[in-house]
Amino acid sequence: MNPFVGVKQVSSAGELRQLLDNLSESSIAQSVDDLPCHCERQPKAKRSVNKAIARSLEMHEGAHDPVFVQSPESSYYFLRWHHKISGIVTQIAEFPSPEGQMFNSQIELRWKQQGSGYEVLLLSRVEPSPALGFEAIGSSWEIIDRDAQLYEKTETRFPQGFDYDNFKIAQRYFMDAQTATVHFVALTVNNHD
Repeated sequence: MNPFVGVKQVSSAGELRQLLDNLSESSIAQSVDDLPCHCERQPKAKRSVNKAIARSLEMHEGAHDPVFVQSPESSYYFLRWHHKISGIVTQIAEFPSPEGQMFNSQIELRWKQQGSGYEVLLLSRVEPSPALGFEAIGSSWEIIDRDAQLYEKTETRFPQGFDYDNFKIAQRYFMDAQTATVHFVALTVNNHD
């Protein structure tokens, strides 16, 4: 496992939505060599999507590069506007938001509007395929997963509260391997309980 931190600029809300849609249905898990076996256990429509992804990525630096493949887990979103927040949701009802994040047990993707485009930060358990276009920040990351301490549902600074009964939220610390300095804290889902 090679933890990855990278950035990318997307030019429009449509391009950001496409990236979110692609990653919300995926997690970084397997190499192209492993994909056919994994695909056979999925419904036919999902197999064809994964095989198309695999074919498009086979042209890049060899078959052992990690790729995003279908995952049965859900992704969660937290969207922020100047006047409101979405809370933690499983579906995006209103898009785009000037800032937000998507997370699951493998990745967290953050975005912030910059002019008409968006700056995107990827915090991942493993390095993504070069085809996704993320520019690496640093090269030696270590990760540590910890349970998150959540606010009580009655916390007054969040008048609408947060509903987080249906999943276990956790934090993933991204530390520089040479200095042990924590640079990023990502939201993640603890699936091990």
